[in-house]
Amino acid sequence: MIGFSQSDKRGLYSFPGYRITEQIYSGSKTLVYRGIREEDQKSVVLKLMRNEYPSFAEIAQFRNQYIITKNLNLPGIVKTYSLEKQIQLLQNQ
Repeated sequence: MIGFSQSDKRGLYSFPGYRITEQIYSGSKTLVYRGIREEDQKSVVLKLMRNEYPSFAEIAQFRNQYIITKNLNLPGIVKTYSLEKQIQLLQNQ
């Protein structure tokens, strides 16, 4: 996934179609969350770009990481399902 959404009281982001349960990692360029995909209740890990407005190079690097991971079929490597574009959701406070 690429993008940001509004965070809740715990600082976890919300995304349509997913229920975020915990933050796994917070780095300088990415955030990683554990959650549930609501359509089939499948356990998922969501990797997000930290930068709200990433550069073309950052998007390309993120996409390349996805492609490399998608083509790996090794024990211990998380299976990737999809690369999704997440638009920024605006919410009045």
